[in-house]
Amino acid sequence: TPWPSDYNCAPLVCVVLRDAHEHQSLIRSTIAGFACHPAGLLVSVRAVSDPDLRFVLVGLRPQPRCQAAGLSTMAPLISAGPEETAVTRAVQRQIVWAAVHEVMSDLYVQDKALEDVYMLRSVFLYDRLFKWLARTKTFSGPLRMLSQNELDLIVHEFGEETATHFLFVNNYLKHLRVAAMVSLVCLLITFLDSLGWLGDQGSMENIKRVLLVLFLPAWGFHFLASWRSIASRAGFRWLGSLGSVQNSVKEVAREQAMESAAEQSSRYLRVLALSFPLLFLEVMVVFAVTVTFVCFEVYIYDVAWEQMTSFIRLVAFLVYNLAFGLAFVIVLGLFHGISKRVTTWERHPDKDLFEWHLTAKIYANWFLLIFLYFFVIAFCYIPFGDNIAEGIAAMYVDPTAPLHADAEAAARLLAEGRPRYSIRGALQSFRPSLRRLAIDVALFFVLQDGVRLMQVLIPVARAAYGFYRMQG
Repeated sequence: TPWPSDYNCAPLVCVVLRDAHEHQSLIRSTIAGFACHPAGLLVSVRAVSDPDLRFVLVGLRPQPRCQAAGLSTMAPLISAGPEETAVTRAVQRQIVWAAVHEVMSDLYVQDKALEDVYMLRSVFLYDRLFKWLARTKTFSGPLRMLSQNELDLIVHEFGEETATHFLFVNNYLKHLRVAAMVSLVCLLITFLDSLGWLGDQGSMENIKRVLLVLFLPAWGFHFLASWRSIASRAGFRWLGSLGSVQNSVKEVAREQAMESAAEQSSRYLRVLALSFPLLFLEVMVVFAVTVTFVCFEVYIYDVAWEQMTSFIRLVAFLVYNLAFGLAFVIVLGLFHGISKRVTTWERHPDKDLFEWHLTAKIYANWFLLIFLYFFVIAFCYIPFGDNIAEGIAAMYVDPTAPLHADAEAAARLLAEGRPRYSIRGALQSFRPSLRRLAIDVALFFVLQDGVRLMQVLIPVARAAYGFYRMQG
């Protein structure tokens, strides 16, 4: 049976059967079972280059809306609105998937004839998504917010985690314009100061550092408030299976109102008792990882840099930045599982409330992992950063040693003709340059985005390979 040209009749499930001679009758009966299923399946058999396999594509037959009264999943999608289109498409996948497994429920069929069964991804949806990603004709194009229809498309095809990443990056780019303006101001101050037009160089340097230390935390918390508002509105649309909207905000509020006062108080105390230790643990872990990598950076760039060859410098630069990005990706994955377990212990009465609290914890994880690094670095830019550096440097020496021990050691090294590099000395004068900070942050985001993008590229490659095989 050839497929209609209408996109709504595209195959949704592919069943791979072993085309052995002794199983011909079994294969024919299985295909007939698909075609005669009461769900109204549309079946097409495709030949492939492998003579031992047969691909059976299964979809839903289009039915007029008048014939599908009371069953919206069978209505033609072309006449539905954007929201109904997304929900109906997801329900269609469920219907076809359940029908295929119902026909092939016989263990003998699964053992003798079945090779594989998997959900197909529509090339049309991938094409539509990547056309949107490639839209850069105007300045406002890549910076505009995602429409709800585009968000639903990403959710249904790639899952909520990938959709959350797209939404986060989209909102981040919008706020990045403000950060870009502040960066330009700092660069302008640096340029004018290099020309000698701003008077005292030390005062201008302190002004630039004060500007950064005030801006970074303020910008981060403003972004958090905006991100939380946008994500909460999107999250309620993603509740339920395959992104279908099962409960609105009012419905969730109604279910909460049905709880007794004692139950609400008990659940609220459980959430506080479990969420705050989790948040404190994550802050400590992220802070420890960040400080550790800052000390590594000090050692690489301010202690051992002059002693390295060009090749060792390149290796150290790449290994440090890649390890920094991977560490945060690993921590994010670790706390995702912990957050899910903690939310289970909170014993929410409704699945949607469980998903909402889990989503809130995931958003907090994203914020802490990305912006705590900026907060730690910001304090290295403040005018009294030397006092903080001296406090950190004191951890690397014996507190019972005489105060002039470092001076004597430095004089001895100088007399021996060796450079006087030390972590204590480097930390005392540690002021990371804007260029170094920009490179670290850029590589950090590039690595994280690359890891997340693989979640999109791998399904696309698998879908393209599957369609290539089906076409011979």
